[in-house]
Amino acid sequence: MAWRKPQSFFKYFPSNVRGRLLDVGCGDGRFLRYAREKSFEVWGIDFDKKSVENVKRNLGIDTVFAISLEEFYEYAKESRLKFGVITFLKY
Repeated sequence: MAWRKPQSFFKYFPSNVRGRLLDVGCGDGRFLRYAREKSFEVWGIDFDKKSVENVKRNLGIDTVFAISLEEFYEYAKESRLKFGVITFLKY
């Protein structure tokens, strides 16, 4: 099922859950922007370098990377990053 809006995801999401969120395929960052408004520490990855640059510039989110999931997994493992929520949504 494709989520029409980022708000749709959080409609049934427990309101007391916060922490670090990774959006795989973050694209233009609209989901990250909304998750950040919901007090999550947001991270994202996408194959499109231009999209990642735009998210960094337009939304001021520095924790987005233009790398593969496998590369990010290795980075997260080495950095001992853990995520409470991982999304891979289709709009």
